[in-house]
Amino acid sequence: MGGARLVLTVAVLALARATPARGPEPLLAPVRCVGDYLGALAAAAPPRPTRAAARATNPASAARWVRLRSYLAPRTATALDASDRPQLLAPWTTLGRDGAFLGYELLAARRAPRGAAVVVSRERTERAPGATASSAACVYLLGKVSGVWRIADKRCGRDFSNGEVVSNYEGYWDEPRDKGQLVDEWFGEDLE
Repeated sequence: MGGARLVLTVAVLALARATPARGPEPLLAPVRCVGDYLGALAAAAPPRPTRAAARATNPASAARWVRLRSYLAPRTATALDASDRPQLLAPWTTLGRDGAFLGYELLAARRAPRGAAVVVSRERTERAPGATASSAACVYLLGKVSGVWRIADKRCGRDFSNGEVVSNYEGYWDEPRDKGQLVDEWFGEDLE
């Protein structure tokens, strides 16, 4: 038994030395956050346009949107609550009474400055019964809040440049301790 333990110990030590220095964190967690957010959106929004009965007077507080809001960074949720305008991260305002969320596909992800991540999806919506369905490439900006990835912002049609992430999103997520983290090239201005 002692010989087996020695061989196992030597093998573990050899693996520890052979393992390269810790690389960048995989982007699986931010991609999963966006996928879960879009899954919650698909569950909360109508699957097809209908002339439904009037929804609750305050759709943002309706129970069906609660799960969706849980994926947002606290500062983002506060900003949505303070605005009357339609916001991309508030589909209860952008889909309108008759709109529908038809589906999505996750396309790409990259690392951004200050420990953030950017995830691109293709989303299909229909604004009203009989309207032509539209498809848009939408980009999500995420950061870790108390160790959990949360969505800070969303836009459709163009990426978040690294310069924007550095200068415009202070306080949306926890800053990383390691200021020398990797940053990937951005996708470009126009996403189709």
